[in-house]
Amino acid sequence: MSRHKTLPQKDPIVTNVEAACETSGTDMYMVLQHACIALNATAEKFYKKDTTNGVEYANFINRYSWILSATSQSVDFEKTKFGDLGVKIGGKLIKNPTVGDIVYFIRTKVAHGKKVPETLGFSEDNSFSFGKNGTLHMPQSFAWGLIFICVFAEINDNIKSDGNVKLIYVGPLKHKPYSFNPIANTITKFEFLVKDSWGKEKELKKFYSQFDIAKIDFSQFWTTT
Repeated sequence: MSRHKTLPQKDPIVTNVEAACETSGTDMYMVLQHACIALNATAEKFYKKDTTNGVEYANFINRYSWILSATSQSVDFEKTKFGDLGVKIGGKLIKNPTVGDIVYFIRTKVAHGKKVPETLGFSEDNSFSFGKNGTLHMPQSFAWGLIFICVFAEINDNIKSDGNVKLIYVGPLKHKPYSFNPIANTITKFEFLVKDSWGKEKELKKFYSQFDIAKIDFSQFWTTT
């Protein structure tokens, strides 16, 4: 019998979430890579499977598209279907992909050490932009939205971690309709300790409800077939 002990392993979801946060946003593609790995582990946990296929992974992302809408503050990812971006799942071209399809396609690239296609990159000015020629540039906050999914998804409520790693949400304060309020356009920053936030999906949804979040269905701007 061997007397050697196996080195303890940290939960890959925790490892990748913390690694993403520790980049301090200096490399958004590294944040994206860690997010895709943590999302993969979270989706497998959700479906109670050792591996998930592209459709399952995409559907899991779509389930939490409301988080991506809130963090990006521009696109209604729950409704928007994009145009032809060259997104493929299982070798099949998805002409009108959802945000889940796009994230899975990106995941297939970064998981194999490949670069994210330049047509699906991040914008330098942190804005959302697209072209009918097959380009889509996301705000950098989109990548953090993926990390928010990993942390707040209810399936991860049994995860335990320590340390002072934080997630930050920046958004405009909500105000009453038709009334002048000088703080209505004030940008407010909120910090979440990751160790205290695992699985608190309901609390996050309640938190987002206090904001006026711009959400636009961009489907109409694409030529769909």
